Formats: sequence, structure tokens, C-alpha cells
Amino acid sequence: MLIFSLITFVVVLIFTIFTFVDLSKNQILREGSFYLILQIIFLIFSFIFLIVSSNLFMIILNPMLYKFLLIMSIISLIGSILTFVFYLINRPTPIRIPSPIPQPEIPPLKTEVLPHEMQKMAEIHMYFDNKLYKSYPITYHSYIIGREGDIKTPDEDNYVSRKQLQLNVDSINKIYYLYLLPSKNPVYINDKRFGFELKSPYILRDGDKIKIGNRVLLLFRKII
Repeated sequence: MLIFSLITFVVVLIFTIFTFVDLSKNQILREGSFYLILQIIFLIFSFIFLIVSSNLFMIILNPMLYKFLLIMSIISLIGSILTFVFYLINRPTPIRIPSPIPQPEIPPLKTEVLPHEMQKMAEIHMYFDNKLYKSYPITYHSYIIGREGDIKTPDEDNYVSRKQLQLNVDSINKIYYLYLLPSKNPVYINDKRFGFELKSPYILRDGDKIKIGNRVLLLFRKII
């Protein structure tokens, strides 16, 4: 019986580790947390049965408890296998940053001098499903980025907040400050989590890649 409990624990442990690593690698922990929680529950039951089955004294004193844990161990093994199968079938769509990013051509600056408030200082190129969706000129203003922002993302990506980011332009020093607005949806700048690995505000640099939602990527290009 000890061998069975050990095999059960090892199998459930492997499924749990694989699920966690796969979710973390593809940045879909939140979307696949249900499967991971189930695997952890099954792992706990199989571990308890492993401890009990290795204790002969406990088995003799409490045979009913042993039978109960044996049943739970079998259920854990079957449940872990079924959970793993359903996870593979219904695996959430991984969040991937397109690499390499096709570099759109930036039109040359016009020679005529525009009014101060109309001069284009930078551009944000928005990619949706790895295809160029729209380009937004950045002048001397403040911008909200989101599904209902000045820089509007496609409504098809529900993992973008209505107001996800705010871009403030320091026109004198030509510095671009990106602020993280209150939201449950993560934002990544050059593969680093904004608000955790990178603090808000973040000073944008030419070529920065900002990933929001599951399908939207922003490419920041500085002009002046």
C-alpha cells in the first residue's frame, strides 16, 4: 500500500508542477488558476495518505481513517488525471509578445514648423493579434490608454481595462511618463511586469514594447 500511495503522490506532484510551470511560462496564472487549485487539493490529499500509509501504528489504531484516506487517495489520483486532461483540452490562450516586431516605417518629419501644441513628438503603434492596428501621434498632451481612452484599444480584448494607463508628456525636457492606473489587468513593459519589476511612473524610451491584455501590444517610437 505504501508503494501505491507513493506512486499516487508522485503522479499528482508531476501534474501539479507541470500545470504551474505552464501557466507561469505563458503568463496565464489567473486564467488557469482553477486547474492549479484542483491539482494542489489533490496533492494535499495524496500527501496525507502517503504519511498515514507509512505509519503502521496509525493504521492499526484507526483503520477507518486509513480506509477513508485510501478512498481519497484514489479519488485524488483519478481527479488529478482528469483535471490534467481537461486542462490540456481547455488550456487558456497563452499571452505572447510577437518577436520580432515588424518595424513600421515612420514618415519623415515635415520641414514646416507647426504650432507648438500640434507638433508630433512621438508615436504609439498599436498591434492587435500581431498585426498593425493603428498609429497614434503623441503631441503636447496627456493621454489615457484603454478600451475607453484617448488611445483606444480594440473592444475584442476584454483583458484591457477601460482606463489602463496614463501617458504624460514633459514637452520642455521631452520626457514621456507612463503611469499605471488602478486595474486588475497586468501590464508588461519589455517583458517586465509594470508596477512590480518596473515602478510607476516609467520613463518611456524609443522602442519600448508595452503589452496590455491578451492581444494588444504598443510600440513606442520617439521622434523628437
